[in-house]
Amino acid sequence: MIKKARKEVHPQPIVNNSQTHTQNTSATLSIQDNRPEAAAVQQLKMQLNPHHSTAQRFSKQQVIQRATSIHYDTTGFDLENGHSELVGKKMTAKLDPNDKIKGSAPGEGVHAEIMGGLRANGYRRMIRGHLLNGHMGGLGIAANLYPITSQANSKHKNHMESYVKDAVSRQNKEVIYTVEVKNSDFKLSAPKADFECEANATDNSWSHQETIESRPSTDASRGDNIEGRASTGTDSMSFASKDLKAGWGQTGKGFSETSAAHANTIGKNNFTVNGENADLDDHLYAQGRYYDTGRIDRRGYAHELLDAYVSGSYNKWPIHIMGIAVANETDMEDAIEKDTEDSDAERVEAIIRQLEALQ
Repeated sequence: MIKKARKEVHPQPIVNNSQTHTQNTSATLSIQDNRPEAAAVQQLKMQLNPHHSTAQRFSKQQVIQRATSIHYDTTGFDLENGHSELVGKKMTAKLDPNDKIKGSAPGEGVHAEIMGGLRANGYRRMIRGHLLNGHMGGLGIAANLYPITSQANSKHKNHMESYVKDAVSRQNKEVIYTVEVKNSDFKLSAPKADFECEANATDNSWSHQETIESRPSTDASRGDNIEGRASTGTDSMSFASKDLKAGWGQTGKGFSETSAAHANTIGKNNFTVNGENADLDDHLYAQGRYYDTGRIDRRGYAHELLDAYVSGSYNKWPIHIMGIAVANETDMEDAIEKDTEDSDAERVEAIIRQLEALQ
């Protein structure tokens, strides 16, 4: 069911734990410090709910020592309009092949304003890239997402993530895996970024490193523009979801409060905002309720469906859209972005219907 978009709530100043938290999340509050970093911290603090927080709901689970664990450090992405949205800055995970967890696709409302702003500035073919892959326990929440080009996301998958999946699922190795956003200004007008990735087996028997470069372009045609590349030139590797070790995988979007799989996953997560410890009320945060846009636009959604199709074991070409055979991923991306006229909405919707049916 599509949730109705809520009115935007501006972040309130941070309060200490002894103060009473308001339950009226639709009230508009003033900001004392307008820096993106401060706004991001305040926004996250505002979202804490003492009655339904993750920490309370899963406190019994968190007492148990688990081998798999994930840490996210986050920061603000400056929308350059007085607002910011939280984004993932660095992810560090210890992945135990015998301690399975499930991730998810991006939540519908998460980073809606970022993605809309990027498209309005002419940056096309961009999606919300996971720092930790959804099939390895990465949730589709803001702390684990950063906007990158669809090309860069494919490179991330084929030149880094597939290697990690292979090490954990096929080689049965416990892996320490980090992805850090580098060379980014964390702002809308300059959305370039590098994903600096490193993975090492805890028994020192295996390692893999890669830097993925995302270089968004406002040029509607690809031409010679390189929107994303793997900088160290490792070989491309595919890994089908069906080959994941039993129990690993991806389910749903964002975070589901009623999902036992997600409850198990979130119990192994902890978060900081610019290095400051933070308790994440992930249900509210994953659904994007504090943003004035409830969903990313349809072209952005089509790109994310295409990315999921290409990464899945079920992808086959050509795909027939409105009687026309589309032969590969690049042609499909071009079909999504052919024009931005309202008259082309029918084609975009046809692409979305087809890709949804193929999931």
